[in-house]
Amino acid sequence: MNTIDVYLDFTCPYSYIAHHRIAEAIRLNTTVSAHLQYRAFQLNPSLPIAGIPRATYRKNKFGSIEESRRRDSIVVDIASNEGININFDNISITPNTRAAHRAIKISEDQGKNTSDLYDKVFSAYFIQGLDIGDTQVLINLASELDIILTKEQLNKNGTYIDKIIDKDISDAHSVGLTGVPYAVIKNGTHISITAAVYALRNHGL
Repeated sequence: MNTIDVYLDFTCPYSYIAHHRIAEAIRLNTTVSAHLQYRAFQLNPSLPIAGIPRATYRKNKFGSIEESRRRDSIVVDIASNEGININFDNISITPNTRAAHRAIKISEDQGKNTSDLYDKVFSAYFIQGLDIGDTQVLINLASELDIILTKEQLNKNGTYIDKIIDKDISDAHSVGLTGVPYAVIKNGTHISITAAVYALRNHGL
């Protein structure tokens, strides 16, 4: 059985779409012969812990709000075809995603299946417009799945949880990844999310 490392970040809408496609592929194929390992990646690790206004972030990144809206409309159409109703108008903050990745890793450390938590965090941000850099938001989302998190856990720097996250990001950089979503088979082969989904739906890897 091969392991597929899937790299995602929570403020990337294509990561949300990829997660949805992968979860659906696994649901449709109960004989999947590959093990999925979700790995952390931060597109904007230097953002302030409190995040910044999304309008400011997008204008700085794309040069104008108009260009940001054009790109958003493309994403909304793609997501809609997957049954995901992204609402960028609800989003006011582009957060630092470190705390969200900590939430996932802490949940894994507790032996929890984190796929549902990924879905909750993604939908909280892209549909409800919640600030997923806010530790109380993450605590509330996790509690809906009977996962116990604390503000101390989510705020503390330099823990072994941070070391796991940093290793994920270092591993991604070591194989040349600079963006997400992306997948890497344990033998080092890069594959697109589309290829990974096709394999999971049809015959595994």
